[in-house]
Amino acid sequence: SIRSFVSSLPHDSLQTRGFAHSHDVGRRPTRDPDMRSCRTAEETIRMAYDHADTLSPRGTSAFWTLVSRFLQNRDSRPPTRSRRRHDRAVQQRQQMGRQLETILVHTLKGMKTFAYRDLAQTVLALAKIAKAVGKDVKRFPAGSPSHILHGLLVGRNAENKHDIFRRIAIASIPTLPEFDPR
Repeated sequence: SIRSFVSSLPHDSLQTRGFAHSHDVGRRPTRDPDMRSCRTAEETIRMAYDHADTLSPRGTSAFWTLVSRFLQNRDSRPPTRSRRRHDRAVQQRQQMGRQLETILVHTLKGMKTFAYRDLAQTVLALAKIAKAVGKDVKRFPAGSPSHILHGLLVGRNAENKHDIFRRIAIASIPTLPEFDPR
């Protein structure tokens, strides 16, 4: 579970339709997938997951920002009718949950290497997502991105949310002097 992963992190470590360039300090330029071309949260999650091993901090922050924007439009998918479609939808939801967990783990592990801009953008997007999905999980269709993100980012009694944001705060301490005063 994500909570056990977050708890195990040391305190100090914390398409392809197109590609966008990213230049991280001290690293070679990377080519992140251009997730702006995605039309749904599911498509964005799939694209980020397919490139999770190569996503730069800029690409990671762009992913979470896009997911937060998609959640503002709410998940409103009608229930599937046939048994076959239902079974396929269940498998896709389980896969999406694993994909989101992988991306979140990638984000938390790499947080220490984020420049201040990427760190701020990522934390803001995660906070918006946690706020959007944190109220009442029952209002989201089971298996929707909002429902899955509630389980990952908020959890029961907000346990995951507190653990995740505590880890982010600890990982961001070395970056604080770099923050632009604006």
